[in-house]
Amino acid sequence: MEIKQSIIFSDKNNYLITGRKFFNVGIFLLPSAPILSAISLFISVVIGSINRKDNFFKDKWNYPLFATSLLMITGNVLRSFQLINNSVKIDNLNLWMDLFNWLPMFYIFWACKCYLIRPKDRETTIRIVLLSSVPVLISGILQYYYEIYGPFSIGNGIIIWYQRDISDQKSLTGLFNNANYAANWLSMIWTLSLTYTIQSFKSNLKPNWQKLILFIFNFLIGLNIILTNSRNGLLSMILFITIILVKTVNLKIFLIILFLFIPFILIFIYSPFFDIDSVPRLIKGKLQFSSITDLEKLPRFKIFQISLDQIFKNPIFGLGASSFPIIFALLGDRFKTNNIQHTHNLITEVAFNYGIFTSLLLFSTICYLIRKNWIKENKSNEDIGWICAASSILIFNFFDFTYYDARISLIFWILLSGLRASIAK
Repeated sequence: MEIKQSIIFSDKNNYLITGRKFFNVGIFLLPSAPILSAISLFISVVIGSINRKDNFFKDKWNYPLFATSLLMITGNVLRSFQLINNSVKIDNLNLWMDLFNWLPMFYIFWACKCYLIRPKDRETTIRIVLLSSVPVLISGILQYYYEIYGPFSIGNGIIIWYQRDISDQKSLTGLFNNANYAANWLSMIWTLSLTYTIQSFKSNLKPNWQKLILFIFNFLIGLNIILTNSRNGLLSMILFITIILVKTVNLKIFLIILFLFIPFILIFIYSPFFDIDSVPRLIKGKLQFSSITDLEKLPRFKIFQISLDQIFKNPIFGLGASSFPIIFALLGDRFKTNNIQHTHNLITEVAFNYGIFTSLLLFSTICYLIRKNWIKENKSNEDIGWICAASSILIFNFFDFTYYDARISLIFWILLSGLRASIAK
């Protein structure tokens, strides 16, 4: 494993030691203090780029990202100088600002590889991500059960915990701005925590009290996901617990988890210390899908319809970032007053803004990277959790759109960087 490190850095890893400290601090602060996290991660990225042997421009995994970047920039240049016709007028500033959602992430994908190259590096990152999520769990419980609402701000807005008033609609958001953002983060850490816990039980290296803490931690994640009332969060939790248990445990361990976890949830939910309303009433309604004839009554169907129609009318360079809310306000019929800001699907969002080829190139690369890790031999439980964590964010964004929250996009590309490091030769 030390050979891998020597491939990355040309000296005795002095840069790596310093950079990893900033990297770990950035990961720890990410959910609760994203601005401070971004500063720390930026420093780690700069340090991680110094004295590298693996040249940024020679890494073949970067080639499709170079092409994606070129297509995005070309489309913006042509649109800014009005060399391509747009059906709506777009603010040029918004066009170029949207690139910050993508181009820095492509660089992070390469730069953070040096901090994730060894299995123990990725295991350390998993532990830090789980520890960083403790405020997410606590804020959610305080918000939902004890009606502690914010927003709470420190340092003139440097740190903001939203803690929205959810008295009208009991959908947990915690320190996030939106229930779906919270559900996406919780779904991601659910996979990491579950595989980490399973590994702890299988290795039998941790004392029983630590195993109990891990068990309670998993339960709190699951409870918080349910309380978000997010259909995507609930389905993601069910999907990945099934995949992880099938991939990591034998029948005996599976039955132990089943017979311990389910009664524990029921005891907690129906405890006299908590109101029976802790069981979300909206879950049943969210899982009742409309019939085919009622699809046109759903705003999501109209969003999807308009997205595809406009994408195929502008297939090469798309319509430009921030154009969708303008177009939907014109074509959305009875839904046009709903203030819809995006296409609610990551693939169609990129295709709408930058063109079909850009979207296909970007997401085929990401899917290929995930697949290459799935078929890798001798995967550890932590490897499986890491793959599932990246997959959960990607799949979540197929049905909703949480990517524009910097916490989600940063952790997504860091997870992809770990997948890249995992298959590095």
